[in-house]
Amino acid sequence: MTAKEYLLRYKEAKNEITYTLEELEKMRTMITQVKAAQSDSERVKSSGSQDPLGDAIATLVMMEEEMCDKVSTMKEIKREIEYTLSQIKDSDLKNILCLRYLLDKSWEEIAITLNISYRHTTRLHGIALQKVDEIIKMS
Repeated sequence: MTAKEYLLRYKEAKNEITYTLEELEKMRTMITQVKAAQSDSERVKSSGSQDPLGDAIATLVMMEEEMCDKVSTMKEIKREIEYTLSQIKDSDLKNILCLRYLLDKSWEEIAITLNISYRHTTRLHGIALQKVDEIIKMS
C-alpha cells in the first residue's frame, strides 16, 4: 500500500458514512410516510410479508448497526493515521498531510494556511508522502 492509499482510507471511510447516512435518511422518510394499513375488508391477500412496516424498521435498525461499525472503523483509521503523522518531525510536512487527508482541504487552502506557494505546497507534499512511506514500511 502506498502512502497516498494509506492516507486516503480515512476519506473513503468518511464517504461510506455519508452514503450510509443518506440511505438511513431515505429509509426513515419512507417509514414515516407509510400509509395506514388498510382494513381487513380492503386488504388484498398476497404471499408477501405480513408486516412490511416491521420489516422496514428491522432493516433500519440493521443499517444503524452497520453505521456504528463504520464510524468505529473510521475512528480507528483516523487514530492510526494520526499516530503515523505524529512520527514526522517536520511540522510543515505534518500539517500538509493533516490538512489534506484529515481535514480534506484543497491545495490552495493549504498554501494559504501555511503561508507558502502552491508549488512549494505540492513539493512538500511529495516529501511528506515519502516520509509516510518510510514509516509504514517500518511498521
